[in-house]
Amino acid sequence: MMGRIIDLEGFLLKYPIQVGNREVYYLKVADEYASWTEGIWELAIDEKGQGIVKKIDSSSPTVSEEELIVSTIQTTTQLFMGYRTASELNFYGKIGGKEKWIQLLDRRLAKGKPILVDYF
Repeated sequence: MMGRIIDLEGFLLKYPIQVGNREVYYLKVADEYASWTEGIWELAIDEKGQGIVKKIDSSSPTVSEEELIVSTIQTTTQLFMGYRTASELNFYGKIGGKEKWIQLLDRRLAKGKPILVDYF
């Protein structure tokens, strides 16, 4: 089985983020097949775990390289669907960025292995 996020904005808006502090993450996603997914995404999370997502375009203020969590859409899918933790992906060189941001994001994500029931 394989999972793939096609609509990153729609996926992140419905994602069950853990309740915690107000935080903002910048995800730089590479996607060679879906250009609408590729780019830098701002994921702002409020105290209740509600995410607000927007794509950063060239007219937006520049995000520093130190704030970016960098990955492909395949890695982003593994991370947000719980197949791999951010620490595992970082260890294998699949995700880049400051360890601080990677660990903070990992704390907010749903835990558990995905089950894709598609057989009949």
